[in-house]
Amino acid sequence: MTIYTPYITRNGQRIYASQYGLKVFAIEVTEEQNKKYWERRAKKDKNKDTDTDTKK
Repeated sequence: MTIYTPYITRNGQRIYASQYGLKVFAIEVTEEQNKKYWERRAKKDKNKDTDTDTKK
């Protein structure tokens, strides 16, 4: 599976594809890696407080 992204992060620095004359970077990932990513993302989103109203 190929993931396309306009930037990657290396050593805490964001590197944009446009710096290399590209529109996006293409990154090869396995189905397992993709599944683990979405599981972590769902857990992170679940823990995020969606109620921004502090005045109750």
